[in-house]
Amino acid sequence: MPARIAAWHNLTAFGLLLLAHLAPAQDLTNAGTTLSLVGGATLFVPGTLTNTAPGSVLDLSSGPNTLRVAGSLLNGGPGTLAAGPTSSVVLPGSAPQVLDLNGATLANLTIDNAAGVAVPTNGTLTGTLTLSSGLLTTAPTATLTLANGAGLVGEQNGRYVAGNLAAVRASVSGATAFPNGISLTPAAPLSNLTLTRTAGLNTAQLSYGTNAGGSVRGIDQMWQASAPLTNAQITLTWLSDNDNGLTSSLGSSQPWARAAAPVPARAGRPWARPKTRPAPAP
Repeated sequence: MPARIAAWHNLTAFGLLLLAHLAPAQDLTNAGTTLSLVGGATLFVPGTLTNTAPGSVLDLSSGPNTLRVAGSLLNGGPGTLAAGPTSSVVLPGSAPQVLDLNGATLANLTIDNAAGVAVPTNGTLTGTLTLSSGLLTTAPTATLTLANGAGLVGEQNGRYVAGNLAAVRASVSGATAFPNGISLTPAAPLSNLTLTRTAGLNTAQLSYGTNAGGSVRGIDQMWQASAPLTNAQITLTWLSDNDNGLTSSLGSSQPWARAAAPVPARAGRPWARPKTRPAPAP
């Protein structure tokens, strides 16, 4: 069995490199106390770090501290995770990992795991999300949010955020690029705009749309805005991993064109291109 450490007393690391050598899959459980990193400390956990018991506090807020977890990072309620503006969490595992933030906020997050990281609950990043290897996949009901000013580095085929990735901008008054694949120029300034991208889940009406009969499908990537984007100029980008089997589309340098005349939506019916009756033969 993996070794398990119950942190019954306040443990504060002052600029130390803490390494666990007792077992290759050693876990660390914070059982109701405060585990603090200060002064640029690095804590490495070879196994799973659990911070779920009542009164458990994982505090990274004092200084540019780094938490490296090779197993899963589980911050279920009523545990508390406090991250300052310069702290970093790195997930460098070799087997599938779970990042359960349970609504907590991190500053910087690095994903370096070819086997992938699953995110079952909501979480927020205020710094930079760096993708070095593997997929970061949220549950269909969970969203990872990049707060105002937060960035995303390293997305490419085989390593990107699958599921729900939201990005927030406090003010959008001109050409604005969001880190989740959408750029827009609004007709009028917008405040506190959130754009959410759902990608890579291979699920109709969740990560891609279809026509009424389901015979035609779109790319495996959808966006949703928190406010109407009336008369906005919008540019969407996506990875070829999410082409969803489509091979015929407009070239990347061509503008989108209207497929059919707009028609009013009817309650209870899916949107579909209106049918036209062929002209009678002469």
